[in-house]
Amino acid sequence: MRELKKFKYSMETVLDYRKDVEQAEKMKFNEAKNEYVIQKSVLEDLEKKLENAQYIQLEKTPVKLSELKSLQKYIQYLEEKVEAQRLLVAEAEKRMDKERELLVEAQKERKIVEKHKEKSLEKHMYQVNSSEQKSNDEFALYSHLRK
Repeated sequence: MRELKKFKYSMETVLDYRKDVEQAEKMKFNEAKNEYVIQKSVLEDLEKKLENAQYIQLEKTPVKLSELKSLQKYIQYLEEKVEAQRLLVAEAEKRMDKERELLVEAQKERKIVEKHKEKSLEKHMYQVNSSEQKSNDEFALYSHLRK
């Protein structure tokens, strides 16, 4: 009986390349996601500080005018920081979304090649099975003719 021919995918290097690209995109996406989480956390922290300062201003009336002015300046400073941080969060979110799109595209590209590999393997197995069946049929025919 003949030895089975081992399957060798002709585009294995392309598949490996697509996997590498996908891995690189995954790393970029994770970096962008981490940056977004950090910026969002900073924003939440600033918003809490602003909320606390505004609460103090409403609930506790400062005795001195200088304390009131100082608190108002601090609140104004925090409001400006919150607004600037919101812009940073929006930029980080936009970058994260862009990286997500690139990752999804890289995954699609890899899956296309993997699907092609599966179909190539199925074709190879069909050819091997057909060849093996043909050999078996010939062997059975020769056995029958010898009798």
